[in-house]
Amino acid sequence: MSVYTSINIEELKVWLQDYALDDLIDYQGIKSGITNTNYFLMTARDRFVLTLFEKNTIEELPYFVDLMSHLAEHSFLCPKPIFKKNGTALSVLKNKPALIVTCLKGKELIKPEVSHCAAVGKSLAELHVKSANFKAQHQNTRDLNWIKKTANSLFDALPQDESQLLKQEILYQEKQNYKLPKSTIHGDLFRD
Repeated sequence: MSVYTSINIEELKVWLQDYALDDLIDYQGIKSGITNTNYFLMTARDRFVLTLFEKNTIEELPYFVDLMSHLAEHSFLCPKPIFKKNGTALSVLKNKPALIVTCLKGKELIKPEVSHCAAVGKSLAELHVKSANFKAQHQNTRDLNWIKKTANSLFDALPQDESQLLKQEILYQEKQNYKLPKSTIHGDLFRD
């Protein structure tokens, strides 16, 4: 499901020569996810995740690499970008922006319980604290302009009453004052 771009082991081994990693033993496509192509990379000592970004340009990604690096340096449990021998983390593989990060231990939680939700809340609070001195900013890609554009593509498919409700909500949102304090958030939190 989430392997949109196929790679073979030989081209992967050649591409990995730019990294100071142990030799690749095996790799496996990751089936979960909906946007990007992801692979587990297995070496003799470690396991990593390779992401090929299917929709983002390489210019859109440094903010996220820098944020993950900052959080990892401040002992926040998150994937840590792996840098190439030349000091950069982002690369291109199969004409797609690519990034290798450390692989965290864990598994998808199918039926989260209250205690799991509490742990996620605690972790998000820690993310906010540990990113407070992270200076880089990123434009919200799901802002009101995106909402309007997306809504315009939905109006014809929605029943008239729902379409009208969505139009009213957009008018309401246009009147709001969004001059709020800015901070780092986790904008795509999923149960996996």
